Amino acid sequence: MRRLRPVVMALLLAGAWWVCVAASAQDSAQIGQHEYTFAASNDALDEYLLFLPESYEQDQAQQWPVILHLHGAGVSGIGGMRSREALTQKVDREPDFPFIVLSPLYVGGAEGKLLDAAFGLLDGVPVDYDPIDPIIDDTMELLDAVLATYRVDANRVYITGGSMGAFLSWFLLPNYPDRFAANAPVAGPGEPASACDVSHIPTWAFAGGADQIVPIDSVQAMHDAVEACGGSPRLTVYPGVGHETPLFVDSYELAELYEWLLEHSLATTAVAPRGKLSAMWGRIKAVQ
Repeated sequence: MRRLRPVVMALLLAGAWWVCVAASAQDSAQIGQHEYTFAASNDALDEYLLFLPESYEQDQAQQWPVILHLHGAGVSGIGGMRSREALTQKVDREPDFPFIVLSPLYVGGAEGKLLDAAFGLLDGVPVDYDPIDPIIDDTMELLDAVLATYRVDANRVYITGGSMGAFLSWFLLPNYPDRFAANAPVAGPGEPASACDVSHIPTWAFAGGADQIVPIDSVQAMHDAVEACGGSPRLTVYPGVGHETPLFVDSYELAELYEWLLEHSLATTAVAPRGKLSAMWGRIKAVQ
C-alpha cells in the first residue's frame, strides 16, 4: 500500500511566499480563465490555467467549490490545453460556471512518466510510484497554493481528468485520501490494488464502450474493485464511442455531473455557497 503524505509536507513545500501571493491575488483576482506560471518544487509543471466565476467578486463572504482538472496527453502548451480540453473549453463559454477550476500543465518529461505508468497498468504491470511521486507532489503543492489564495470551500474540492489525467487522479488519491470530496475520471482506470484505499471517495467514472486505447474492461475492473471494497462507484459507458472527443465533451457537458459533485462534501453538514449555485443554467441546485 502506498505511503500517505501529510498535508503539512505540501504546505512546507510551497514556502512562506504564499502569504504575499495570497494578499496580492485577493486584491486583483482575475475573473474568467487565465494563464499563470508556478515554480513547482520538482519542475513537473510550470504553468496552469485558473478559472474564477463571473460572480466571484459579488459576495466577498462566499466560499467556492474547486475542481482540480488534470489534462490528457499531447496538449501543445498552455494554449493547446485551453483549446483542446473539454472542461477548459466549457468554462471559457460559461463565465458563471459555479466552480473555481484549476488546470495544471505538465511538462513533457512528467507526461512521459505518467504515460509509462498508465500503459504499464493497462498491460498488467504494477504502478511504480517513484517516477510519478514528484508529479503528485507538485500537483498538490499548486493546489494548496490556490486554496490558500482564493475564497474556497475546502470541504468541496473535487478531482477529475481525462485519459492521462484520469490515470493521474487515481494515482494521486491513495496518497491524499482525505483531501477530495469526489472523483470524476474520464477514460482512465486506477490500480485495482489501491481500490480499498480510495473506496470511501465518491467516484463517477466515464468510459467509451469502443475505446481501443483505454479498454472498457480496465475501467470496469477498477469499478468492480472499488465496489468489492465497500464503495458505491458510478460508471457511465457510452456504447460505440472510442477514445475520442465525443467521450470527453459528452461527459463534461453533463449537467448531472456537477449536481452530483455538489452533493458531496468532506463536511457532511456543509452547504453550498448561499444558494447562488441554483441559478446557474437553471439546472444546478445548491445543496442544502
